[in-house]
Amino acid sequence: MYTGDLFCSVFKVGKEYWKEHKELKNEVDEVIRTYEEARETIEEHINKYRKDQL
Repeated sequence: MYTGDLFCSVFKVGKEYWKEHKELKNEVDEVIRTYEEARETIEEHINKYRKDQL
């Protein structure tokens, strides 16, 4: 229903599921890595924007 709901639901999946579905776990781990890299870049740009606008 809201931005990020599906992504957050994936984090609620239990350990046993991931043990049985290692390929899916690897894919989720890659999505997380991609998100973290994008977040860092975006935060840098936001901080620069805010600094330049003050």
